[in-house]
Amino acid sequence: MCLAKIDVCLAKIVVCLVIVLSFVIARETVRSESVLVSRWMLDEGTGTTTNDAVTGGSGTLQNGATWTTGKSSAAVNMDGRDDYISLPRLDVTGSAITLSAWVRNLSFPTGVEQRFVSKAADSSESRTYWMLGLANNGQNRLQFRLRAGGATTTLIASRGTLPLNTWYHAAATYDGSMMRLYLNGVEVGSVAKSGSILRGGNVAVHLGRSPEGSNYLSGAIDDVRIYSSALTSAEIAALAGTAPTAPASAPPGNQPPSVSLTAPTAGAIFNAPASITLTATASDVDGTIARVDFYAGSTLLGSDPSSPYSFQWTGVIAGTYPLTAVARDSGGASTVSSTRDITVKPPTLPSTAVFTPSSNHATAVDRYVLEVFTLGANTTVANPVATQDLGKPAITNGECRADVSSTILALTPGTYVATVTAVGPGGSAQGAPSPQFTR
Repeated sequence: MCLAKIDVCLAKIVVCLVIVLSFVIARETVRSESVLVSRWMLDEGTGTTTNDAVTGGSGTLQNGATWTTGKSSAAVNMDGRDDYISLPRLDVTGSAITLSAWVRNLSFPTGVEQRFVSKAADSSESRTYWMLGLANNGQNRLQFRLRAGGATTTLIASRGTLPLNTWYHAAATYDGSMMRLYLNGVEVGSVAKSGSILRGGNVAVHLGRSPEGSNYLSGAIDDVRIYSSALTSAEIAALAGTAPTAPASAPPGNQPPSVSLTAPTAGAIFNAPASITLTATASDVDGTIARVDFYAGSTLLGSDPSSPYSFQWTGVIAGTYPLTAVARDSGGASTVSSTRDITVKPPTLPSTAVFTPSSNHATAVDRYVLEVFTLGANTTVANPVATQDLGKPAITNGECRADVSSTILALTPGTYVATVTAVGPGGSAQGAPSPQFTR
């Protein structure tokens, strides 16, 4: 049976896919070292701007919030009606967090669950991402709220009534299995909890109120800290028992390093399988940088002990990834950079087989069959990894076309070629392999 040469072409039709694959890579969760994400010392003492000691970002005192004497140096006093401090957007990734602050309440208005630090769309439980404050339930005890593992959990301290006109240290931790509350370094409540912390990139973070405008703090606040790790009970006790200017994650006097993720750019888009270069700058005012670790969420991608700090991430599959760099200094202190979100798009896959029909298409061909082979296989003798009966498509402008998207989508990730074989009563004939394509 004489058949014309059959060519299989890759279609130029982009198939939009959402590919859900397991992320196969060495994993290490940031839990063994304290990772300070943000610290608001509130020591400026004048003006309406306060600075993050970790990232250098600026917060703004709103509606007449005033400076006062703090637990150490200055603090900010809030009137309980409309004062608060607005902070830059901030997220904590992974399955660990610590929130802490020094607080001095001037009053406990009935029905007001005063917020110390809050990331929330409103004051409801379901729309709060994380929050440390108090529960005005007749006993005025600490309250911790966290959205993780697909649900929000609220923990109210089982003991430890809060004092008036007295500085106290409030802290909340989550380590992936338990939420805990601490008052002046002593645990006052806990509840089981699991799952990764939900991110909310466009959700505001405020000090002294719920961000939508409720549950205002009546009193003063000082030295607010946010970690992407769960401090131990000993570290919490150290925070509560020393001046708030002493870092919890290093020996006395050691200042945390500074770090900035410089590449890739925020919002960058790559095509899978992607090769992505991560770079960072880091410095330390009173020591040396031991290494910089690069993370996608809570997954450690790699480390670099020397400047310029970089890591080449290869074979990245489709998905959205929150990238950070963590600098660790010679004294044991750590600082995490701001998060940069990137997107890796699925590969463009062939969706249509376009081939030249046999010269005796009308008289000797019953059907055409698509066969898919791994790259490098001898298509004349190897067994195909996938097949599809294409039927006998009509000829249009000298070509036949058939939808093969379901067959291509069913392939495991890899690189392939395809052939089309004409089948008729007199036998079959296979066309030349297509250009290679990647699934």
